[in-house]
Amino acid sequence: MNRVMLLFSFMLLPFLGRTQDDSKSAIAATFQYHPYDFFLGLGYQYAPQKWEQEARLSIGLNRSLFQRRFYPKLTYIFAYRLTVYKTFSCAPFLRLDASFLDVSSDVNTNRLTWLEPNLGINVMNGKRLKYGLSSGIGPSWEWSSQHSGAIQTWNVFAEINLTYAI
Repeated sequence: MNRVMLLFSFMLLPFLGRTQDDSKSAIAATFQYHPYDFFLGLGYQYAPQKWEQEARLSIGLNRSLFQRRFYPKLTYIFAYRLTVYKTFSCAPFLRLDASFLDVSSDVNTNRLTWLEPNLGINVMNGKRLKYGLSSGIGPSWEWSSQHSGAIQTWNVFAEINLTYAI
């Protein structure tokens, strides 16, 4: 019985903690140009194999700091990382953004919501500390609390990425 338990324990080793040199998790910082604002974001990236997932919270700099209207954006990214050369890689990705802005005044209240699915490419260089660029395009839907229905437009973005494997 003890041998079976020992063998079973050895079989579980690859699934417990880090058993390879490459880290599976990273912290990501981004600076993004977006047609509505410049965003500064912080996120968590999980990549057990070549598939990556990232969740991020970004803040619109112009509206949050200068106009004093808090402008958050939530982002989820699903990517497939392709290693081109030792430390250089690229990843096509699907990205989902949701951002919210309160443009209320003393007279009326109005909240804007944007939902944006994007397709793009990410190019990274580095081993533990990686830096890179991302760009993408996709549709954007905007809802206002004062109007019914959504307005659909097209959206593009470009961003600078910095990730550190933990």
